[in-house]
Amino acid sequence: HFPEFHIGITLMKVSVLVPVYGVAQYIGACAASLFEQTYRDIEFIFVDDCSPDDSISVLKEVLKAYPDRENQVRILRHEANKGVGTARQTAFAHATGEAVMHADSDDVLPKDAVELLVKAMQKGAYDIVTGAYATYENGTIGAIMAPPKLSRRRYLRLMLCQNLVKHHLWARLYRRAFLQEQHIGFATGIDYCEDYTVVTRAFLHAKYGHIDQVVYYYRTDNVASYTHQISRKNLVSMLKANAVVADFFRQNDRKKTYRMALDMGLINMYREAMKHGMQPEEIELYCPFRPSKLVNRLFLKMMKSGIPLQVSNVLYLVYRRIARSLGM
Repeated sequence: HFPEFHIGITLMKVSVLVPVYGVAQYIGACAASLFEQTYRDIEFIFVDDCSPDDSISVLKEVLKAYPDRENQVRILRHEANKGVGTARQTAFAHATGEAVMHADSDDVLPKDAVELLVKAMQKGAYDIVTGAYATYENGTIGAIMAPPKLSRRRYLRLMLCQNLVKHHLWARLYRRAFLQEQHIGFATGIDYCEDYTVVTRAFLHAKYGHIDQVVYYYRTDNVASYTHQISRKNLVSMLKANAVVADFFRQNDRKKTYRMALDMGLINMYREAMKHGMQPEEIELYCPFRPSKLVNRLFLKMMKSGIPLQVSNVLYLVYRRIARSLGM
């Protein structure tokens, strides 16, 4: 059925974007949850990033059970593996909906997810709407995480600080024209923390709304997912992602509203990279960083001076708490 809308609010086409790679075990449940959405005006764009298994065969088999969705599904294929960041960008480049929604191919959605987000976006004329999500493991729904009840500015500051609030791509609906106007997309070669490069930049100028209903089930039992892998390649991707965000905010945050939060996030980046064995010189190669505030420059210099990692971790957490209490 078509959802019931308030007078004056019309249906909008939604593009659901899904990268596919090595998820034969999970994509069937993901696809079924997408095709069973109560909202009807959807196009589903799957990007096969040269998946080494039979993920696409599983997807096509599931689609046979939903003949009314067949003409809404597009399966694109990369001729060579290009990584999840490029796969997401390929999907976005081919989207035709007024709004876009990202889904990972090992996760699932409640049946009314798209309908709830569209209603909220239309009612508030938002650029981004975030819903609640729940963890999902072995077919069981776990803890529910509601979006923070914060202003856009406060939410973005905590995102930039890193590790304080989530900056996930999914469980959100984005107005496609807004992302295009802001020139916000995915960078080639960034396949870990690629969500950080998009969500933080989008929030700078977005009209933002949120709902408490659950719109996404995030799988926590796929040990092969990017989230569970901290390889050197992923560390380099993390550094590149931080460089993209830092450059963007230095150019566009003219009032320096987010300068302290950006400093704190980049210091956290150093802490994470050094914790996994990277040296300061190597970090600088991928993400040159000079804190904007003197106190942060001194703090970073202390971290790079060779003090034990355990000590720098404690000092960082104390420093972050103080900065947060001061409004960051």
